[in-house]
Amino acid sequence: MLNNLKIGTRLNLGFGLIMALLLVVGGYALRVIDDLHVKTDMLVKENMANTAKANEVIDNINLIGRALRNLYIDGQKKYWDEEFKRIEDSRKLIREAVEMLDKAFKDEASRSLFKKVAEVRPQYIEQTNAYMEMLKKGELDITFTRHNFHND
Repeated sequence: MLNNLKIGTRLNLGFGLIMALLLVVGGYALRVIDDLHVKTDMLVKENMANTAKANEVIDNINLIGRALRNLYIDGQKKYWDEEFKRIEDSRKLIREAVEMLDKAFKDEASRSLFKKVAEVRPQYIEQTNAYMEMLKKGELDITFTRHNFHND
C-alpha cells in the first residue's frame, strides 16, 4: 500500500506519525510534571509544617526533661523558679502544637497514630506534676554526697 505513494508523501506520513507521538509523550510529561508539582506543594505546605510542629513538640518535651533534671540537681533551689517557668512555657507550646496537629491530620492512619500519642499526654503531665510536687515538699532526696557517685 505504501509502495504506491510518492516518497514525499511517505516522508510526510512518517514525520506526521513522529510528531503525533511527540505530542502524546509531551502531553503525558506535562501531566506528570503537574502532578509532581501538586505533590511537592503538598509536601512543602502540609507535611513539612506538620513535621516542624511534631519536632517542636519533641524539642519541648526534651526541654521539660532537662528542666526536671535541673530541679533535682539544684539542691540549693536557686534556679527553681526559672525551671518551673521553662516547664510551663514548654507545656504551652506543646499544647498549641498538639492542637494544630490535631486539626492537620486528615487520613485515618495519621489520626490513629496521633490519637495514641495524645492519649498518653495527660498521664505524662500528671506524672511530671507529681514529681514537681514531691520536689517542692522535699520528699525526694536532692542532696548529693560522694556516695551517690562512687562506690567506696
